[in-house]
Amino acid sequence: MSAQPGSRTSVIVTMVIVAAQAVVLGILAAVTGSAILYASAMFSVADLGVEVFLLIGLVRVARPADERHPLGYGQEIFFWSLFAAVGLFVGGGVASIVQGLGEPSASGGSYALGYLVIVLITVSDGWALAVSVRGLGARTAVTGRSWWAELLTGSDPAAKTVTLSNAAAVVSGPIALAGLGLHQATGDELYDSLGSVLIGILLVAVSGLLLRLNQNLIAAPSVDPADLARIRHAITEVPGVAGVRRVIAVIVGPHQVMVAARVTLPPATDLPAAERAMSAVEERLRRRPEISEVYLTPVAPE
Repeated sequence: MSAQPGSRTSVIVTMVIVAAQAVVLGILAAVTGSAILYASAMFSVADLGVEVFLLIGLVRVARPADERHPLGYGQEIFFWSLFAAVGLFVGGGVASIVQGLGEPSASGGSYALGYLVIVLITVSDGWALAVSVRGLGARTAVTGRSWWAELLTGSDPAAKTVTLSNAAAVVSGPIALAGLGLHQATGDELYDSLGSVLIGILLVAVSGLLLRLNQNLIAAPSVDPADLARIRHAITEVPGVAGVRRVIAVIVGPHQVMVAARVTLPPATDLPAAERAMSAVEERLRRRPEISEVYLTPVAPE
């Protein structure tokens, strides 16, 4: 099973929104000279790059398995998601901080227009966030895990990246409004620059979290202990199985898990009975939608 269609929908929706935002904010930042609007524009540009990387990964991960990639191309999305996190770090976070620390420039445009644009953009970011959260919610209904656990330990980096980047965009809206409002109220460009720096710090923090989450997935980890225990329990419940000597359940792609197990059979089990037991174990495991490959080895009791 490849990445869910919901992940691709979230990416495409976010891509369309941030592309429009980048154009509007870029024009407004050029007209006003506002550092905080420039930071918001850079965030939109960086976010657009993030969505492009994720879409490339989702397209490539959908390719069927072949001789060179017998387990499929699921891990490609981990690679492209890592690029997306780096792009958000450099193109959004670092650029915003550098802009905020630069020489302040007076705003030469309408504050009312700035407020209106930021509010509209924040609302659109909220809509994109709702779409991505809905996708994660659909996944929790399958796995039985909490929304937070799915976000941190789930195997779909596209869903994680688009959700966290959209959340950062929503949070950056009030920061931009506060910086612009304090600039207008005091006439001090320092607040405008400070807002830009705060947005940059927010993006650096989010990209750092994404880098960490993607690092864990690239290392091809086991599923979490609770899922591993459920897999072990499912095997031992099959008639004709005496126990499980060892189970390995490795994440090989978004919602794709390879299971390998050494299954203990009762003494004096004949070959037909052993084959029936192994077939029953494999059939039971494949009922779990995330299990894509099963390799079983029957062994005698220790």
